[in-house]
Amino acid sequence: MKKTLISVVMPCYNSERFIINSLVSLQNQTYKNLQIILVDDQSTDNTLSIITDFAKGKDNFEVYVNQKKGVSSARNTGIDKAKGEYIAFMDSDDILSPYHIENLYTALSSTGADLSICAYKKSAYDKTYDKIKFKKPDFKRYELYDKVTATQYFLAQKKFEFSVWNKLYSTKIIKENNVSFVEYCRYNEDSLFNYKYLKLIDKTVFVPFPTYYYVQTKNSLVRRGFNEYKLDAYISLNGILHDAYNNFPEVKEYAHAIRVALTCEILFFIKRSKYNNSRSIRKIIEYATEDCKHLKYCKHVKLYRRLFIPLVPTVAKILLAKRISPSIKEEFSLPAWLDE
Repeated sequence: MKKTLISVVMPCYNSERFIINSLVSLQNQTYKNLQIILVDDQSTDNTLSIITDFAKGKDNFEVYVNQKKGVSSARNTGIDKAKGEYIAFMDSDDILSPYHIENLYTALSSTGADLSICAYKKSAYDKTYDKIKFKKPDFKRYELYDKVTATQYFLAQKKFEFSVWNKLYSTKIIKENNVSFVEYCRYNEDSLFNYKYLKLIDKTVFVPFPTYYYVQTKNSLVRRGFNEYKLDAYISLNGILHDAYNNFPEVKEYAHAIRVALTCEILFFIKRSKYNNSRSIRKIIEYATEDCKHLKYCKHVKLYRRLFIPLVPTVAKILLAKRISPSIKEEFSLPAWLDE
């Protein structure tokens, strides 16, 4: 009997230094009935030629060229092309254990869940596929969660991350409900996608064994320090918050928790940068002040965060005092998603 087809979507952009590790790890999966969808977003290096050459002679590898609209658009293209019953995502600088897809699918099919999530490991950017010693997971170990608990865990960042790359989704649920990535969101785009998906399902299964290797490259957007792209995070964060208050009250306190967590990161990077849009900085601190009031209701948020995050607004006002002073001439406009 032929195994269920699973689609794996990998957006590709200027990844020539690392992408061969990703491609090899995809090819070496123990679960073989895969549709590998590689979406190049108009790379300016040799990424497209590398993935095209690698895909030659491999019937399950498909290469598409996007219109340079970013990772969200590339993932949406992948969703559109997906033929599998389930769909997974991967970043083009990361590495999969040979057991990754088998691990996620076994948990999903064994429990009747509509989302499976695995633990992950962080890996150095210079660690190649052949240098990693992969261990076979225990396919019988998993944890099952209902809709509310799973969404609270996700928003609290307890076990579940923002990312889409360590998860396996139902393609049918995604397509029938038009779940997609917001294409003008360039940072933290995964959060709103995951939130919308979690609202639609009743069971989530978590596998505590890591089979996804998140490679921390020097020039990734996450590690690059502050730029205005990071304010796009509030497209997702405010979208989640508004929907939770209107449609999912069981998680509304946790919607504040995820926003303040990202806000702390953004304020940290702003402090290390020369960014001086006083209106934006004041608004971000306002968000933090408001969100901190709700942390005490979030039992799934780690204790140290509930204790120390409430100090952030005061500390930020002190450290960024010169940039938020009322005497500063307002030369900058407020991004639309902060102007609420």
